Amino acid sequence: MAPFVVELPLPPRALSPNNSRQARGPFSASTIARRAYREAVGLMVASAVREQRWSAPARASLDLVFGTKREPRWMSSGRYYPRDADNALSAFKPGLDGLADGGALPGDDYRYVASTTVRVTRSEGPWVRVTVREEHA
Repeated sequence: MAPFVVELPLPPRALSPNNSRQARGPFSASTIARRAYREAVGLMVASAVREQRWSAPARASLDLVFGTKREPRWMSSGRYYPRDADNALSAFKPGLDGLADGGALPGDDYRYVASTTVRVTRSEGPWVRVTVREEHA
């Protein structure tokens, strides 16, 4: 089976794990951003799943590439530009949920995702390129 590939927007700045002063709760900026990002990713992934005629495998491996090439200053996008892989993955957690919601994966826990690789590149982007490959047992 050919891999499933989709390019998604970078997560909102409010999802940065380095923002220690962000409020918590059901109406905080980070909670609202998390819900909106998950929903947006789910819709984009569902569209790509239909377009690529993708069928979610029982187990998969994920490759996440965070393209963090900056946009011109006049384009204030409010996106989070991660500098390291662990912060990038943490900010993208609602995106992983959106991948499952959109049908690219049956779920995002250990039963369905065998491995995840994360890479940050400053020469491309701004996007998150997600590649889902079927993992054979």
